[in-house]
Amino acid sequence: MQCSVNSCNLPNLEKPFTGQVEKIYENSLLVEITENAPADQPAVNEMNHRAVVRMDEVEVIKHGPAPEKSVKDEDK
Repeated sequence: MQCSVNSCNLPNLEKPFTGQVEKIYENSLLVEITENAPADQPAVNEMNHRAVVRMDEVEVIKHGPAPEKSVKDEDK
């Protein structure tokens, strides 16, 4: 799922960024940062292009594909 993080409480980043959700936690997401402001690039590199952000700070801009149903799911 592609997402945009508009307001972020990450101490090293000053501008919003766009990324790909890698993992979903209970109230937060692990996001791989794919687009960011040039001024934030050193901080993004230091963070290995990943950030954990609260779900309420994220705007979904593109949903991923729906999971495929397996044969076991159809039997239930």
